[in-house]
Amino acid sequence: MQMLDLINPYPIHERLIQAPWDSEEVVEAARRKLRTIRRPDELARLMAQSHGDNAMPNALHDSLEANLAYKAAKDATPFLKDSPAIARYRKMYGRHDVDAVISEIFDAEVYLPAGQVLFHGGPWPESNGVPPVDARYTTQQPLSATLCPQVAAVHSYYEPRGFLWNISLTNPTPCFVFDNKNRVLGHEYEVLLPPLEIVCTSVEIHGLNTPLIHVSAFRRGVR
Repeated sequence: MQMLDLINPYPIHERLIQAPWDSEEVVEAARRKLRTIRRPDELARLMAQSHGDNAMPNALHDSLEANLAYKAAKDATPFLKDSPAIARYRKMYGRHDVDAVISEIFDAEVYLPAGQVLFHGGPWPESNGVPPVDARYTTQQPLSATLCPQVAAVHSYYEPRGFLWNISLTNPTPCFVFDNKNRVLGHEYEVLLPPLEIVCTSVEIHGLNTPLIHVSAFRRGVR
């Protein structure tokens, strides 16, 4: 079993984009408008407002690629070629063996620590509307999450009654951290989790294009 370090790429800083012909005054004015985001919930809120705002997700990707904990998590995770059930899950979702996928997540013996923040896009299970605070549910399927809230916001935008989930893990959790190079859908910064008990801790709707829900998630038992 390998306990990973917390993957925390924040704060992230917006890139300065300038043309060769821009004057010093134009560059300085642009520099003063550059944004900094210090926490994952801030970026989730920005993506819930407008998932087409690419500047800060690009800054997140830069920070993730330089993050040693994220690199270590990818290095610790088995290759897809050695995890055939998860490879099938990724390539042919809906035709995968759920129990085999869950077994391979545990067999990887890689655990994210309590306090890790991830994102997910989709409806609240077994609900036709906004979940009430303290609503609980135990997922039956592996939970596909991501380190990038833009990815989750896009998924939620195209889902009926979709939400952008801001997930905080409350105990060490088995995971499968996909590499973002030379693998299918690598741009999604995906992390696959086993079935978890999830609790809605708060809901944000007003002023957002995509409703944002804050969720705590934990794993009961050993396996």
